[in-house]
Amino acid sequence: MADRWLTIRDAAERVGRSPRTIKAWRQRGELTVLAGRVRESHLLEVEKRMRGRTGGRPRKTPATSAH
Repeated sequence: MADRWLTIRDAAERVGRSPRTIKAWRQRGELTVLAGRVRESHLLEVEKRMRGRTGGRPRKTPATSAH
């Protein structure tokens, strides 16, 4: 089966992240983007590696009411 090429938006949806995160990975050299496309297998490898990291900005959690 051939590896699929995904747009930045499709890549973000595939791994449950924002397009901004995908672009940040690219800027840090974690992910290769060619002509605005990401190879799905590479994306999944990077997402798995990034999931194991700690630090950075915490993910947003829903606010709870103090009432």
